[in-house]
Amino acid sequence: MSDQNIVVNSEVSDHDELIGEEVEALHSELTSIYSDLTPTAECRDDGEEIIAAALEGASVQSAVRINVYENIPFAGGDGDYSILSVLFGLHSIGGGIFSFLNMIDSNKVRVQCVECRDAVMEFPWMDAESHIKGSVRAWRAAFPVARAVNVSQRNDIVDTDFVHIRGDARMRLHTVNMRLCENVTDAAFVHLRGIHTLYMAGCNQATITDAAFVHLHGIHTLDMRVCNQATITDSAFIHLRGIHTLYMGGCNQETITDSAFIHLRGIHTLEMWGCNQATITPAALTHLLGIHTLYAEGCSPAVRSAAAALLAESEEETSDSYSD
Repeated sequence: MSDQNIVVNSEVSDHDELIGEEVEALHSELTSIYSDLTPTAECRDDGEEIIAAALEGASVQSAVRINVYENIPFAGGDGDYSILSVLFGLHSIGGGIFSFLNMIDSNKVRVQCVECRDAVMEFPWMDAESHIKGSVRAWRAAFPVARAVNVSQRNDIVDTDFVHIRGDARMRLHTVNMRLCENVTDAAFVHLRGIHTLYMAGCNQATITDAAFVHLHGIHTLDMRVCNQATITDSAFIHLRGIHTLYMGGCNQETITDSAFIHLRGIHTLEMWGCNQATITPAALTHLLGIHTLYAEGCSPAVRSAAAALLAESEEETSDSYSD
């Protein structure tokens, strides 16, 4: 962090006492925070360790040095706001350094001071990559407005954990990765209403049925690859009308038939590799006219041929529309 990254309006007389040595001290403090964010930073659990008393103590100690620097005006700004709020993107200027960090990185930030801790808690994290290994309840307490979560490949995740994954009902949950969570049932999906993106590949337990999909109405992207349990049928697709992207590769159960595709009209991207069951025929693809991307590898030869013809027709229509 260079000196030019912190611009102070020295013409504001009300804050003259903050110019000089005290601003330099603040710069030193923020530089210290920045230096902690290195690629070799310790990757601690996103659960209990984050809210441990030891971290809280360190935050309080650091806060004594930074609290006095509230409300330093920035040149060209729209009023008084603190340097910390600029750093963390808590006002109209932008996303701050959090735009470049994930939730694991934020562990190094939160221990610096009370303001840092609060900023981490108040930021709407969209990190679906960092894997939550500890308590989901503790994770949600540390990141109360996070809009994305990755609990994939955890057989200890059960329906009650989704109460915490959902979080505050006023906050719209965006992305959940629950791939290969094999002990989840229909009851978990009640907490996923309004979600944008759901990864549930490999959740092929019989306890997930058509009833789960009732709560996915309006979803944008769904990855349900290898959800090949017989308890998912054509009826599930009724609730996927209007979906943009659907990955259903490996869903080769015969309970999914041509009728499911009636509800996929207007879809942009469909991956259906390995859907080679006899109940899916070229007739299914007649409902996908105008589709942008279609993957049909591993389907029956007749379906693959129909898919190739459909894509060729869609490309021709696109070309004609540009020529017009």
